[in-house]
Amino acid sequence: RPSLREKVCAVQGSEQQRDPGDQKSVKIGNQNGKQFNRMEPVRVLITGAAGQIGYALAPMVARGLMLGPNQPVILHLLEIPPAATALEGVAMELTDAAFPLLRGVVATTDPEV
Repeated sequence: RPSLREKVCAVQGSEQQRDPGDQKSVKIGNQNGKQFNRMEPVRVLITGAAGQIGYALAPMVARGLMLGPNQPVILHLLEIPPAATALEGVAMELTDAAFPLLRGVVATTDPEV
């Protein structure tokens, strides 16, 4: 049975494979002097983000179902120009939902961004 990652790759295009031991982490100190690792956010591109599949997929990625419950993400949402208004709505919904792993949303119709 295919995993969520395999489904994402098959539906939305290719994704670079990441080795969990290859992820960058930053040491952060708290007020008690203890340190913990904080992972750098991964940028994830979703094409057709205002469509039915992209709309359903974006919250799953933001919730941590694709890369794990501790991996922060920055979502890049790409759509064709006629769907720009719907794309803005998807971006607003993701921001309003306040997913703890979501570090940013970039919604655009320009593939160069």
